Amino acid sequence: MDIIAIIFAVLSAIIALVYIKDSWRGVKGFVPLAASVITAAVVAWLLGNIIGEISVFFVLDFAMLFAILPFYYGKHTAKLLLFLIFIILMFAYAMLTYGSLLYQFIEMFAIGTGYGIFYRSGLGGLKRVQKRSSKKVETTRDFAHIALGVAIFAIFMLFDFYTASLITITLVFIGYIYNSVLGINGRGNRMLKTMEREESLYGLGALYLGVGATLIIGFVHNLPFALIGFAALFFADPLATIVGLNLDGPKLPYSRKKSVYGTLAFFLAVAVTGYLFIGIYSVAFAVLLAVVESFDTPLDDNISIALTMVIVYIIFLANAHLLPF
Repeated sequence: MDIIAIIFAVLSAIIALVYIKDSWRGVKGFVPLAASVITAAVVAWLLGNIIGEISVFFVLDFAMLFAILPFYYGKHTAKLLLFLIFIILMFAYAMLTYGSLLYQFIEMFAIGTGYGIFYRSGLGGLKRVQKRSSKKVETTRDFAHIALGVAIFAIFMLFDFYTASLITITLVFIGYIYNSVLGINGRGNRMLKTMEREESLYGLGALYLGVGATLIIGFVHNLPFALIGFAALFFADPLATIVGLNLDGPKLPYSRKKSVYGTLAFFLAVAVTGYLFIGIYSVAFAVLLAVVESFDTPLDDNISIALTMVIVYIIFLANAHLLPF
């Protein structure tokens, strides 16, 4: 039995209890109640199975903690930082004791944070930004996405996949803390504010982009696949918006918020960028991702695109003989 792992489990249970108290005090209704019960059940299961596979305990515990963190995003600096320090210490111990759990850690960050963001955005608890021109906001955020994409591509081209993944999740963590603290203090980041949509929650766009990127990094361990996903997230998606806003073209018959020209721009961005890494096969990926992006769903495009890449990768992984690159 790992005594230190048990200590981490007990501390995680305390964190969950603090979260339950805060969520019940802050918001009334079925959603926080259900979330609290689920959280408590997960902690109970972890404590009951602590003598089993320890690495599984750490992975699931990370998921629970990352699901809790968004509740404190932009609200409680001290609790957020303490929880993050606790997570980092637990991750460092798990890495030193049980070997590399980096990808599992990133996977749980994506899953847990994604759940937590949906929970928080549904409650409307993050600070809102003032209304702005939709075209101006979209153009600013889209050029920022492209700039971030160039940086991400550079990281993954200069370093091996493992090192690049570690650098990226570190940058995501830094951005997470930075924006949360600014949001708590009510100042916000001037540049980030110019990229928020009308009636948007502060930092929500950046959080969704971070979740999408970490979904790809955590689950897709093939560089060409990952780069195609990044091309869709950081290049194709913003280009589709820029083209759709600036070219007065016909709308898609099944999605009135998406334009034909914007979808075509998305397709070309993925196909051309992907061609550099997998050749003509990029056309198939471009068609699939363009279709997924063209639907107007409650799910953010960053999430739907990333989930599509993960599913496709898993299918190819299960049928390795079909993988052409």
